[in-house]
Amino acid sequence: MSVFEIELVICTYNNMELLRGTLDAIAQQRTSPDVAWSVTVVDNNCTDDTADVVDQFIASGRIPNLRRVVEPKQGIVWARHRGLRDSRAPYVAFIDDDNILSADWVEHAVAFVRAHPQVGAFGGRVEVVFLEDDPPALARQYKHIFAEQDLGEQARRLDHDVTPYIVGAGMVVRCECLLNSVWMTRSALVGRLGKVLCSGEDYEMIHYIRSEGREVWYEPAIRLRHLIPSRRTTFDYMIRLRREGSVSHALLECWRLGRTPNRRLALRQIVRLYSRLVQYHVKIAVNAILGDRMRCDRYRLSKAKYLGQLKGWWHVVRHGSQYADRLVSAAATAEAVSHPTPPTSEKEARYETDPQHDCS
Repeated sequence: MSVFEIELVICTYNNMELLRGTLDAIAQQRTSPDVAWSVTVVDNNCTDDTADVVDQFIASGRIPNLRRVVEPKQGIVWARHRGLRDSRAPYVAFIDDDNILSADWVEHAVAFVRAHPQVGAFGGRVEVVFLEDDPPALARQYKHIFAEQDLGEQARRLDHDVTPYIVGAGMVVRCECLLNSVWMTRSALVGRLGKVLCSGEDYEMIHYIRSEGREVWYEPAIRLRHLIPSRRTTFDYMIRLRREGSVSHALLECWRLGRTPNRRLALRQIVRLYSRLVQYHVKIAVNAILGDRMRCDRYRLSKAKYLGQLKGWWHVVRHGSQYADRLVSAAATAEAVSHPTPPTSEKEARYETDPQHDCS
């Protein structure tokens, strides 16, 4: 029997300053005496002073049952695998190292688990907070690409056909649902690798949890803030985010429809996407002539999304159902190897795209 009811797992790579803020918010949690919880920081080959930051919190005793483990295999998926394998609780909450939890986050999360013992996964409200004083208007307008999540004031079970996925920031999962799945050994979507902004690995977790017959819920009482630095609000970054993050759309759409990726389905999608791209080419040209810069940029963001989706469906045409298991990860790994990146003081954020969302 597990000693703890829930474990917070923070996967991090060279982001010590924001990690310090995340741990400080966790240290300020207000919980009832009967709430048993723990925290694990998964150090994914950090070369900065992440270890020292965690050690300082351990020495201070401000966070109960805090520890640091090292995952040598680079990538957010492998770090999460490590967090699940080493978990000391039946439920794991994946917290990003740029998340600031509300002071009652753990209390509400444990209360929800107790009230819904068979839930497979649940998430809460995610508020996007820009760290610059005056973020670009386009970034403020499209907060959803930075993993903003607000599904209302009431807790509710999420229907697969209406809301198939929840964002990964602050997502709580029942460990056994994933530990017993092929996700632990054959993850198709590996997420961020260096500067490659592929995504969807959190949605893959939800796919396998639903396949176990478990429910997925939204609980607005668990609230966190997602901090966005200025380097991630530039137009070039947002374009890359939309394009590279949308490559996984093909596989996610097949899962949503309950279909195996196949060439016939892919070709239909490609025809649809080419039609959309032609429309956006025209819209961009017209608004450029009219001098409407904001509308042009909005249409360019939509175009980038569809270009990413097109790339994903072309993978299906080339490889068919045999490529389903490695649809995005093979491309991401190849690009990461061919374009190695040095360690940086700020991490590339992970959960920022909503492949279902049309930003037009």
